[in-house]
Amino acid sequence: MARRTRKHYPRLMELDLTPGITFTVLLLALLGWGIASGVQYLKHRTQLFMVKEVRVTGLSYLSASRILELAGVQKGVPLFSVSPEEIARRVLENKYVRAVNVRRILPGTVLIAVRERQPVAYLVDRVGYMVDDTGIILRVPRTLKVDELPIITGATVAQLLKDRTPLYRVLQLIAIIQEVDPLMLNFISNFHIGKDGWPELILVDGGARVVLGKEQFYQRLYLISQFLKQQGIERKLRDIRRIDVTFDQRIIVEYKTQKG
Repeated sequence: MARRTRKHYPRLMELDLTPGITFTVLLLALLGWGIASGVQYLKHRTQLFMVKEVRVTGLSYLSASRILELAGVQKGVPLFSVSPEEIARRVLENKYVRAVNVRRILPGTVLIAVRERQPVAYLVDRVGYMVDDTGIILRVPRTLKVDELPIITGATVAQLLKDRTPLYRVLQLIAIIQEVDPLMLNFISNFHIGKDGWPELILVDGGARVVLGKEQFYQRLYLISQFLKQQGIERKLRDIRRIDVTFDQRIIVEYKTQKG
């Protein structure tokens, strides 16, 4: 009688799924399915959420009506049909807008948060221009007050658009002054860009010219700051023609009528 041999098959890996683990897996699967179904339901039932309000925030000198016109969002359309990215792209066409964030808020609001370009200086070239901290030059809006801004002279808009290097130097000085001693700006009439492209300070009350050179601006502006803190300096400035701080840790003062 022939002898049969038993065939050996490879054993499959056995998974030890205890009731607790099985329940957790099923619960997570159901939860994921529920969330996905809910999102799909909301998207397909957009008629439940219609645009009822379009709100603009963050404005100080731009008009909300202009931003709304650029956004082009119509009330009564499905909220989920509104593209925040497309709205942001259109609003950024306004050069006075530096950044924008658009959100859809249930049940029916579109929120447009605008960040305007803020001027740090005023440029004189037949008409007034504002300059922001990145060197963008724009006409001053009628709704914006620039009375207290530092004035930039010595270069035309056309020259600066061709080469912004002198403008960046002025902006660097303004940033350093705001860091070293913001009150020093009260003594500065304007930042004058010389023919060599390097700025000088023109002081109030007499128009004294401050020569800063091309380096060590932190140290030199600090020296000027201390000089301007002298008692009765406002009266003395009227008699000063030129102040030179390009020498090492020294201030050379030239008076309109040399003393002694």
